[in-house]
Amino acid sequence: MQSAEFNFWWPLHKIESNSEKSKQLNHPIAGLLDFEVSNFDVSDNSGLKLIVHTPLPGTDTVGKMKSLLAAMPISNYPRG
Repeated sequence: MQSAEFNFWWPLHKIESNSEKSKQLNHPIAGLLDFEVSNFDVSDNSGLKLIVHTPLPGTDTVGKMKSLLAAMPISNYPRG
């Protein structure tokens, strides 16, 4: 069920990916890591971009990332 307000605003809401591609990084400890990279413009036209790196399915990147995090001393975790 959609409201009249939703129907008015939805066509004006612009979400788009500027590019979707894959990237391979060579980490000094984990070796090759394979990611899908998606770039998104922030909608307030500030010139900012949101860049998301997602491990590619069918690769061992998730396991390598988990191993890196498990080996990282707790004192190195960011504090918020």
